[in-house]
Amino acid sequence: EQRPDSSGTENIPQGVHLPAESGKSVYLCLRAGNGAAAQLDALDAYGAQAAFFCSPEFLENQGDLLRRMTATGHAVGLLVDAADPDRTVAEQLEAGNALLAQATMGKTRLASIENGGEHHRREAREAGFSCLEADLDRSDSGLRDGAQAEDLLRQISAQRGDVRIWLGNTAGAAGLRAFLAAAQADGAVLVVHLKA
Repeated sequence: EQRPDSSGTENIPQGVHLPAESGKSVYLCLRAGNGAAAQLDALDAYGAQAAFFCSPEFLENQGDLLRRMTATGHAVGLLVDAADPDRTVAEQLEAGNALLAQATMGKTRLASIENGGEHHRREAREAGFSCLEADLDRSDSGLRDGAQAEDLLRQISAQRGDVRIWLGNTAGAAGLRAFLAAAQADGAVLVVHLKA
């Protein structure tokens, strides 16, 4: 669920630039949850940014973490459920942005839609959001340790161009540290400009 289309891209996450000869940027996309503080610690230790997609519950209850995310250059996206029987995708996105504005005085145009199809993504785009689609979905295999970090780097090397990785809620702080350390050892530039 994580590749930006051409509309609403003002808040695309910063990424990890791999060595210049590879011509590749890596964008880490995470589901914000219980491990978000430790994930932020790991990313901040390497000067790297990610996109954190936040559920309504997270937006309601984690104002301090949301403010930390935005203050340290991470992108915040809205995580909505197309199977919600009470609200449309557009209504959920509007409500999510209202919660984000309460916590951070800012809004986002990034969205990830669970349990949805193309018509739900079209609804989000029509509401001004950029729906992301993953080039690599690691939500099942995870990123919890050094072995998984090495495996992820191998998978990234096999991809052409920029790579957007959906880690869901499977990235642990130790796995992120191992991945960022390995990327840095390979000559990656961990702080890059915001894509427009």
